[in-house]
Amino acid sequence: MAEGAKVAAAGSGEANVLAAGGVDEFGHARLGGIGNLLASEIEKRTGYETRAAVLGHVQRGGTPSAFDRVLGTRYGLGAIDLVHSGKFGQMVSLKGNKITSIPLAEAVASNRRVDQDLFDVAAGVLDKPLK
Repeated sequence: MAEGAKVAAAGSGEANVLAAGGVDEFGHARLGGIGNLLASEIEKRTGYETRAAVLGHVQRGGTPSAFDRVLGTRYGLGAIDLVHSGKFGQMVSLKGNKITSIPLAEAVASNRRVDQDLFDVAAGVLDKPLK
């Protein structure tokens, strides 16, 4: 489960699951806590003791490679270039092997989904027994 998960809210619609503390120092909702909520629900419904594991960034993504570290630097330089050019409301992006930028509105205009063929490959790998 990831931060920003939503659950059915009393009344109508959905509500974000919030971490303890509710809001950060800027007044933004502190998303998180869905793992513990889900573990509690599983335990309640099954009667089995259930625990949530919250992975840190290194555990989720592994140790950064040299490419990752250089890419981070390239993103930082791209962001500095945007500021120096007065191009606010843009985000740095990677297209192919080139650092470029796109308007934030374009970046968040739609959700990107994993292509079905990549999903099928991953599902096929998961369906095979371990050797």
